Amino acid sequence: MADIESEIAELENLTSKELHKRWRRFYQAEPPSGLSRDLLVRAIAYKIQERAHGGLSNPVKRQLRALAGQLEAGEGDKFK
Repeated sequence: MADIESEIAELENLTSKELHKRWRRFYQAEPPSGLSRDLLVRAIAYKIQERAHGGLSNPVKRQLRALAGQLEAGEGDKFK
């Protein structure tokens, strides 16, 4: 657990170039242009935790996609 925490804490000290390199390693793609440093760090930290503890289950992913679709369709008021 301490290794994960130290790896995540280390992200704050990385340059933008180093963060982009980490992003490419975890996501196998270029980071979106205009993504803030804070979001880069958070997304990479998530991937570090996901690697260590596992990610979301497929049913949870499906549910999140369905909720996102409802929000995009203007049905967001159902969640109040």
